[in-house]
Amino acid sequence: MHAVFNRLAALAWVAAASATPAASDPQADLAWQALQTKMTAMQITNADRLTEVKQREEAKRQFRDLGLAFYTRYPEDQRRWQWLLETVKTEPRYFLKAEQAAFTLTWNAELAVQVDDAALAAWNKRLQRELMPAFLASPQTTSEQRLELYSADLTNKSFHIDRRAYQRKPVDLEAYRRQILAVAKAFPQDPTASGHAGHFFEFGKGWGMTDEGLRAFANAMAASPNEALRELGLGKRYLFSLLDDPDARLDMTLETLDGKTLRLSDLRGKMVMIDFWSLSCSACLDEMPHIREVYERYRGQGFDVVSVAFNEESEKAKVAALMKKLGLRWSTALQSPDAPDSSWKRFGFTALGEQFLVDRQGRLVANVLNDVSKLEPRIRELLPP
Repeated sequence: MHAVFNRLAALAWVAAASATPAASDPQADLAWQALQTKMTAMQITNADRLTEVKQREEAKRQFRDLGLAFYTRYPEDQRRWQWLLETVKTEPRYFLKAEQAAFTLTWNAELAVQVDDAALAAWNKRLQRELMPAFLASPQTTSEQRLELYSADLTNKSFHIDRRAYQRKPVDLEAYRRQILAVAKAFPQDPTASGHAGHFFEFGKGWGMTDEGLRAFANAMAASPNEALRELGLGKRYLFSLLDDPDARLDMTLETLDGKTLRLSDLRGKMVMIDFWSLSCSACLDEMPHIREVYERYRGQGFDVVSVAFNEESEKAKVAALMKKLGLRWSTALQSPDAPDSSWKRFGFTALGEQFLVDRQGRLVANVLNDVSKLEPRIRELLPP
């Protein structure tokens, strides 16, 4: 589906770019035609995976190089902005070995591929210092195009941070964080920045971000003029306050599947794990047998589980049927993630599968993402013998 979409987008780009500007330079038109040819070649498909990867990568690099020459040679031609936007959206990966890249059928495999970091750094230096500032300042580019360029560049940054962290190389998290905040400020009504901030929080620790750094980012987000980013930051900040303040107590009022009201405060004296999941989350469903094992192992010592399913009321029967099928005997509530008072918004969630551990006094002592095995040592530590 993505390949079809990309080909359609490429054709649309070529068609839109084909209109000759007024008083255009014939030499510029010829150079632009060469760029259009490379744009089409970037979408090539081939039954042989290795050949396809090599051809696409070569076309993307040539498109970038030809475009840089066009940008320099024709500084008054507004088509250079169309090239810049497209080369950022479809950037070459700078693979050192196409043979290795040809087998990147999974995310981890792609992250493991070695790239020409020097060539990538040289491009990014020029992009950040010269090309993007000129694009963003040009009266010839629209607000929509500027947002599109920002978003594509953030996506590229995120991928290369993932890749470098996976390969245990240094990463520049500060530049990524600054640009998220800059996009939010420039486009206060658009949710693009909050999506990237969610990715930052989901993977930040794996990238090497400290807890203090994540808390500082949450505070900066909470002060943003961007509504979506500010809401996310306020939720994250509240969650951190529960974890950091020994006097804070977590309370929630939930309506269970059988129509009863469950207050978390009514479970004081027990250690409680809260599992936030959804029918659409396969990783959450895979985790449930492990949660059941932990529940059965410690429930006799005062351990309980509460599930919160982020599903709509129309899916209530499916949630109940799944709980019965899996033999999960703890209380389960249903919440729409879009509801104003949902836990999703209250705690600033950015991914399904959050798991909370609440001690017998009602303090939030730990949270993890879809991995109850990481909570089990704390459960053993805090439960009475």
